[in-house]
Amino acid sequence: MDEKKRFFRLSLNLKKIYIFNLLIFFGCAAISPPPGGAEDKTPPKLLSSIPESGTYNLNGGLIVKLIFSERLDENIAKSSIRLLPFEKTPLELKVKKNIIEVLLPEVLKKNQTYQLIISREILDERKNKLDKTYQLAFSTGDSISTGEISGKVFNIKNRPTYVYLYNNYEPFDSVFFRKPDFYTETDDSGRYSFKFLENRDYSIIAHQGVSVPNKIDFNRTRYGLNSKSVLKLSESRFLDNVNIKLKNELTPFAVLSVQMRDERIGTVNFTNGFDLKNQKQNPEIKIFENQQNHYYTVTNFFQDSLSNVLNFYHKNLDVKQNHFLQVLNLSDTSNQIIDKKLTSIKKSEIDSIPPIIISPNQTKNIIFDGFDSINYIFNQPIIIFGKLDSIFEFFSDSTKITDFHLTHTKPNILTISNKNKLLDINNLSVKIFCNKIKSIDNLSMVDSIINISYEVQNKKRLGSISGQIINSRSMNNYVIGYMLENKKNNFTIKTDSSTNQFHVKNLNEGFWKIYAFEDIDNNTKYDYGELFPYVPAERFVNLNQIIEVRGNWENSENNIFFPIE
Repeated sequence: MDEKKRFFRLSLNLKKIYIFNLLIFFGCAAISPPPGGAEDKTPPKLLSSIPESGTYNLNGGLIVKLIFSERLDENIAKSSIRLLPFEKTPLELKVKKNIIEVLLPEVLKKNQTYQLIISREILDERKNKLDKTYQLAFSTGDSISTGEISGKVFNIKNRPTYVYLYNNYEPFDSVFFRKPDFYTETDDSGRYSFKFLENRDYSIIAHQGVSVPNKIDFNRTRYGLNSKSVLKLSESRFLDNVNIKLKNELTPFAVLSVQMRDERIGTVNFTNGFDLKNQKQNPEIKIFENQQNHYYTVTNFFQDSLSNVLNFYHKNLDVKQNHFLQVLNLSDTSNQIIDKKLTSIKKSEIDSIPPIIISPNQTKNIIFDGFDSINYIFNQPIIIFGKLDSIFEFFSDSTKITDFHLTHTKPNILTISNKNKLLDINNLSVKIFCNKIKSIDNLSMVDSIINISYEVQNKKRLGSISGQIINSRSMNNYVIGYMLENKKNNFTIKTDSSTNQFHVKNLNEGFWKIYAFEDIDNNTKYDYGELFPYVPAERFVNLNQIIEVRGNWENSENNIFFPIE
């Protein structure tokens, strides 16, 4: 009987254990996040450290525990946490859920402030990067350095961006050609900071494209300099607004190809866009025979609606010879001068092509009520047979309009002028009698009549922005503005040289951002700084607020303050 009781009690206990384990299993399963739903994009954060940042009298061989807000990816790179100044003995790292244990070297310098840098290479289990770079400070002595340098890097274009800081204890022209003494990664907005620095002189540079902390390869790296060659923490323990703007990635301005479309008409394709109407020098085109010294000068060339294409006309080419083209004194929209190299001209198998209108299109054209003029651009120079006014007819709906005036403004351009500033035009249509338009070679257009239609819209409501630059050391300053929804809609304006005030008119309605720079070298554009030879960047300041432009209204008092130095 006792055996039966013991067996019954044992069976009952086993059933209780089994049920208890089931409850634990399903209970644990119940607290798991349900499958599906929005992906977790929350970046992990550093919550605390043991010992705390700012601890004095630190000994070598100590384990520092870093506690994070999320469970971490265990495949942690050794470079993700570093000790500055550098020590020969590398750090040892161990990941335990949301904690990283950092074993410091056994031997540390006496009376030295060390920085433990926790970089954004650290990822959580869902591969989210750390929200920012963290800097902790520990000292083997009884004090910690308190100097700080901070600022923002602009124009980072959502790419990893690093800031290098150098102790300036050597000839300045060589300071950037070694590994940095300190470095950090910016956050997603471009902000950075260096803390716990000694009171001494430093030099700074920001860059993209080099694995840290390697030396910068300036031939292959986007970089930017500050307006000061030396940052003097010896005069101030805290330097803020040490801002840097990265250079734009510029494609060298050059001719890509030259293609003849017939025996006289050719097209030049360029790497970058340009504005033929806005050139500091007079552009030239030369055509050489067989790369010899003898050349022809092309006088008839023009730009159509494509910003990186130039059309030219030249009638003296010997089709039996090979020819090369050279473009001179042409600048792109970034003010780069064209490469002077000779480019082979690809011949055409067509003897001649008829004139055609390359701008505007025959459909979906928009003009504004009360327009000044419309240009009709042809693919080559044209000759008009008969009176100009007999070539075009204009209709508002079905009513004929006679208030327009036609002029042959350039060899390949006809211009319609709204001479009486006629308003309240309903949908405009233009009839062109093409049989009266011929090429220099006496070729007629393919169509005898072309109809081009326009949608007439009310004139855009335009507004303006005004303000003043304050605390600038220069009286040669510029304000740059761009529309947030369309950065191609922008302006550049020089401030008044005596008051540094600015007033920008005829801006489209919408939201705008502006910044100012001191044009020290008088070249009308911002200079990012150069290393060969060394030239510091020009000072710039971004207006933090967004400006709303409304039609027929001036948004005033947009003052831009340069730091007092």
